[in-house]
Amino acid sequence: MSNHMSSCDMPMSVPNSFPLDASVDNKEFWVHEECAVWSKNVYLFGHRLRGLEETVLQAVDKLCSRCKFPGASLSCASDNCSELYHYLCARDNWCHMDEDTYTIYCPQHKLSSHCDEQQSIQNS
Repeated sequence: MSNHMSSCDMPMSVPNSFPLDASVDNKEFWVHEECAVWSKNVYLFGHRLRGLEETVLQAVDKLCSRCKFPGASLSCASDNCSELYHYLCARDNWCHMDEDTYTIYCPQHKLSSHCDEQQSIQNS
């Protein structure tokens, strides 16, 4: 495991006192900006992030494919791939990270995603 995880045991976390079955309407969530931006179903609407609460609640027990710690919210964009990552783990694990669409592909699928992109460009 790399040293970057030592400063943050769970990149996307819910306070320990937060009951998972409670309403999330008035709860405060603390996440890394990169973790939120790269997570599917999280988007900026006006001045508020939408989908963040649901993403945090879903990520609480999701283990990262690289470091095996909970809180993984970034998933490979390839169909039927179950790889999940924290942002730093995805970056350090040689995932393909498309900064235009904020999608990632795990190491196994990054070559096929690159080939698909090249084919799409050639067909344009």
